[in-house]
Amino acid sequence: MKRIVTLFALLMLASTWLQAQRPNGPKPEPKEMAQQIASELSEELQLSFAVQDSIAATFTSFYTNMRQQQGIRDRRVVLALVSDLDAKVKTFLTDEQYKKYVKFMEKKRSERRSSKGKNGERGEGGQRLNGF
Repeated sequence: MKRIVTLFALLMLASTWLQAQRPNGPKPEPKEMAQQIASELSEELQLSFAVQDSIAATFTSFYTNMRQQQGIRDRRVVLALVSDLDAKVKTFLTDEQYKKYVKFMEKKRSERRSSKGKNGERGEGGQRLNGF
């Protein structure tokens, strides 16, 4: 009887551990992520609707390209995509807004880096570059 109870307890513990290892559901779509970041930027930078829409479209393209590069672990490609994103976003913003944008993205990057999982491991998504 002791063996059955011990075995049952171990099975329950194992199933709980395995459940905790599952990802937190499906990843959001690029358009959803872009709308979220554009909304946050709009609040931070007081953007017009036209600029907010342009930035959302730019981020949608960026996130779509990042998803396509997901299996390729070439840092140069990712850095090129991030550089291209920054250059495009800069065309929509004033110099003062762009400075705030850079600070905002650095803040987002540091927030993601500090949100580590158990045992110091990164959460879902792996290492991010320039706030992504």
